[in-house]
Amino acid sequence: MTSVGVNPPKTPVSEDSLDTAAATLPNVCKMPGPPAPFVPTPLPNVGRSADRLDDATTTVKIEGKKIAIKGSSYKSQPSPDVASQGTGGGVVSSTTEGKTKFVAPGSMNVQAEGQNIQLLGDAMTNNGGGSDNSGTLPGNNQPPSTPAQMELNVDCDKKQKQTKHRWGPCEVEQLCAMLKAYNESPHPKVKPERTPSKPASKFSGLSKAEQAAQNRAFGAYTDSLGDFSDNFDALVEEKGKDHEDVAKQFHSKCLHDKWAGDPPEGMGAPTPMPRSKANAMSPDHMHPVGLGGPLPGSLKWADSNVNSTVGKAMDKHSPETHPGGVKAHSSCNCTA
Repeated sequence: MTSVGVNPPKTPVSEDSLDTAAATLPNVCKMPGPPAPFVPTPLPNVGRSADRLDDATTTVKIEGKKIAIKGSSYKSQPSPDVASQGTGGGVVSSTTEGKTKFVAPGSMNVQAEGQNIQLLGDAMTNNGGGSDNSGTLPGNNQPPSTPAQMELNVDCDKKQKQTKHRWGPCEVEQLCAMLKAYNESPHPKVKPERTPSKPASKFSGLSKAEQAAQNRAFGAYTDSLGDFSDNFDALVEEKGKDHEDVAKQFHSKCLHDKWAGDPPEGMGAPTPMPRSKANAMSPDHMHPVGLGGPLPGSLKWADSNVNSTVGKAMDKHSPETHPGGVKAHSSCNCTA
């Protein structure tokens, strides 16, 4: 399924666009008698762009695949009309599983190799041989498109091999959890003009009023981090370090277990949380405020190095370009 649009919301037909064209006009074929030598019978025929897309582009491609242009066609194997093959196939085309050809002109203002690009919804003929035996009047169809995702530029294999701040399975687990939380956030993903996570001094050209507004937003941001930390300390005191409500304050079970465990493997459940030394953790907005997340928002504890690494990489996400969110690098093996 292509993620490229031509005359949006239309999309081009290509080798991997998974277009289908199911005949809507009767595909009348010669089925064996008796009583006559054959009995005219309408049979289904379904063309597929993945089945031998012919007379398509040769040099211009979309996502590495040939594009259907004026004059292109594809085949319709398998189709049930093959049952009539022994008695002559289509009454007009004398074939079965024949060509599916474009009737609609395609895009009137986007071309490839000098020809109009054929589009989703273009009317087609079906089961063609010398002549066409049927047609798809509503036009070809494609499966629903999957919104494009940005791949996070964090290679987990490299992170687990580096000498400084080497990652282990727990760090990778946190990265996967952070991306999942962001992608599933119910809040709109948008990039504000200025992120609340930075003070006015980080921006140039602001008026005094804009500086004041930015510093107020930054103050609210830092207050949300402090409130989360204070509320966490109170929760631990009330319910104990092993309570499920406490464990839910971490991006991953392994990180909670590390914090709650006894030394030397564990940290001994310190509160306030260490923020600037070995085993440091930091609050992470599950939906980053620089991508439209709320203030205050849902926060969880994350390893400080993981939080910093993922946060910097997430800053490159453009919700307009990649409305499907962010996916992990393949080396991270995130399952969702």
